[in-house]
Parts: sequence; structure tokens; C-alpha cells
Amino acid sequence: MLASLQQRLALAGRPGDEVAPQPAYLRRHVLAPVVVLAVLVLAGLAAAPIPGAYALLIASEQGIVENASALIALAGLVPAVAIMRHPGVPRPWLPVWAGCFVVGLAFIAAEEVSWGQQWFFWETPEWIGAVNTQNETNFHNYAKWSEDLPKTVLSLAVLATGILWPLWVLLGGRDGWIRRTPLHWIWPSAALWPSAVIAFGLRIAERLVANLPGADSGAPVFRSLREGLELFLILFVVAYLVDLGARLGRR
Repeated sequence: MLASLQQRLALAGRPGDEVAPQPAYLRRHVLAPVVVLAVLVLAGLAAAPIPGAYALLIASEQGIVENASALIALAGLVPAVAIMRHPGVPRPWLPVWAGCFVVGLAFIAAEEVSWGQQWFFWETPEWIGAVNTQNETNFHNYAKWSEDLPKTVLSLAVLATGILWPLWVLLGGRDGWIRRTPLHWIWPSAALWPSAVIAFGLRIAERLVANLPGADSGAPVFRSLREGLELFLILFVVAYLVDLGARLGRR
């Protein structure tokens, strides 16, 4: 049942002659984000009874959530570069589109580890620390808008293509308008929904925690949920690039 559902979602908005992806390939897109979530949950549960361990292992700048976000973003460079170098791209602007993701993911990965400061522990230069709200070597803490605006834009894009689009397909919405335009080459597959659902599930959990009496936005659980949201947004982007590259390969 899941396989047939995924096939339907994968082909929505695609030309009628496009080769359908294999069920095993579609299952991996479902299982991969679930496995990542399970690892994080199990690590959090294991660390919770040890004083300070949860904050250090899960919620800190050197924790596994921040580092996993950076590593997943770096991994996304591989399919993005492969799309740029693909010899049979059907549209000349597709390598440029993929190149935007190369720049974006490289920047995200560098920002997640403060351009290496979280790994090599150098002192923040004074001229950066003077304008950085957390005294770190990065750009997203320059001001509240510099962190919130990119995250909001990415969240809205993932919400539209990773949740609302699959729901539209499942409810029988028409997708012919995508098929008739070049947009179908870059429109995310509706089969990529798991990463998006997990991301916004964490967002809902974050809001619930934030509204608890005495909740502190700097508390470890709140911080880990917020950073987890970012991780699964990045995972959705990487899954999109993997899927786009696979579609070009199937051609």
C-alpha cells in the first residue's frame, strides 16, 4: 500500500512518459528521515538521565544535531554537483539551478559550525563579536532577521512542496498545470513528504514546549527541537537533490 501511494506521489506533476522510480528507491526516501529521527530520539533518551549530558550531546553547538545538520548539508553538495555536471540535462538552466544549491548548502554547512569555530575553538574576532548577538563567527546571528528570514523562507518552501503539495495530490487535485510547463523539471516530488512532516512535527512540539509555564527558549529541550527543525529542513533539500539527480539518470 505504501509503495503504490509513493509511486502515485512520485509521478504527480511529471510527464506521462517519465520512467517510474523503483519501489525500493521510494522506500529509502521514507525510511531515511525516520532512521535519523530515531537515532536522535534514542541518543536523547540515553543522555537524559545523566546530568548535563543531554545539553552537551543533543542541544549544544558541538552536539550531534548541529553537526548532523552541517554534515547532511555537505553531503547535499554531491548530488548538486552531479546535476551541474550531468551530460544530458534537458534544460540549459538546470545546472545553474543546481549551482544555487551548491552555494546555499555550503553556506549553511559553514554557518552551522560557525565556519569551523565549533570544531577548532578559535576566539571570535572582536569586529565580529561586536555585532554578533551570540559572539560567534557567523552571519546568521548578526540580527534577529538574519536568522529568522532565511529559515522562514525555507520553511514556507518546504511546507508548500513537502506537505501541502502531497496533500493536494492525495485529495485528487489537478497537477496538469505543472506538466505543461518547464516547472516540472524542478518541482519537488510529492514522495519526499516524510522529512517535511517530521520537520513541522518538531516545530509543533517546539511551540508546545515554548508555551509551558516557565519555559525558557535557551533550555536544552527547546533548543534541540528548534535545531532539529533545521536539520530536517536541510534533509528535505538534500532528498530533493538526490531525487532530481535520479530523475535525470532515469532519462
